[in-house]
Amino acid sequence: MPDQLSKKFRKLQVSDGVQKQYAKPSLGRSEAPQKPRRVPMKLKRPTQNRHMLQFYGFAVSREWVYEFGSQRMAKEYLERADELMVAAYTLQLLTWLTKIDTLVFEFVHNPGDAPPDSLTTSGQVLIVSVCRNDSEGYSERPPQRNMDRLEEIIGRGPARWWVDPEEF
Repeated sequence: MPDQLSKKFRKLQVSDGVQKQYAKPSLGRSEAPQKPRRVPMKLKRPTQNRHMLQFYGFAVSREWVYEFGSQRMAKEYLERADELMVAAYTLQLLTWLTKIDTLVFEFVHNPGDAPPDSLTTSGQVLIVSVCRNDSEGYSERPPQRNMDRLEEIIGRGPARWWVDPEEF
């Protein structure tokens, strides 16, 4: 009797009532389900000053950066935060909201037509950069829908190419 009981326990299976579906063996790689591909936005590299390092992004003011972060930061953190900490928080929020993980603040050369509120005391322009014109940076450009979301959040656009100030 104990021998029969142990055989039955070996065959025992617990089920949640849902039948399991097993995938059919694949004959080739093309039949395997494909992951959705992240398609970068269509963006031409700059032809003017193409030998110089350039950044693609939006001009922003220091006030906008501080307001955006401080309005969303918890009060207990904001009381102890300086301007740099709020800027880092703003960048983290923008990354999270847009799913663009290459965002960075850059100071760039003022071509003469930059928005006045984005100018620093040294005459450079503060931008939120999403990619660069070098081969590595260009390959990391985000999908268009993520760029559209960033433009919507910042409230100005369109994004454009800006030259690194060290090139001058």
